[in-house]
Amino acid sequence: MNRNMRKTIETLAKKALSEEDYDLYQQIPFKDEGYGYDMFGFEKEAGLAAFMLGLLAYDKWFRVESEGHENIPQDGRAMIVCNHSGILPIDGAMIAVDCLKKLRPPRAVRSVVDRFFMSYPFVGMFLRRVGQISGMRKDFEELLKREELTQVFPEGQKGNGKQDRKSVV
Repeated sequence: MNRNMRKTIETLAKKALSEEDYDLYQQIPFKDEGYGYDMFGFEKEAGLAAFMLGLLAYDKWFRVESEGHENIPQDGRAMIVCNHSGILPIDGAMIAVDCLKKLRPPRAVRSVVDRFFMSYPFVGMFLRRVGQISGMRKDFEELLKREELTQVFPEGQKGNGKQDRKSVV
């Protein structure tokens, strides 16, 4: 993303987000490799745009309630391990927004995404720019070496076809 786009997102975020939410996002540690993004492609401004959209869904649509944040370390490597069903990773996005809002200091959640999705044009780049990584062992190991907070759904693609037991009639 070029300098003007970055500036536009920053300006929009300052208007759209509360001062507290904007400040929380700015506190996230970011390791720029010299090109405006980290070694996996995470770009802080793209993440900010995703945070704005995710926060809207978090507050207005899903009205997320959560507990247990004291179990997530304030720093250092950690894994959030979950199960989900469905193709769209809405639950993962809501967990990421929740960690930004409730952890002190706030931490970015780096989700492991199926390599299949990362291979799509535009989709893969979008996912990388907002901080997600490919489901390759070396990428996951590198995140842990860098003391990042990671999120993985070990059920993976197999969970996409399972039925939600609550909705079965």
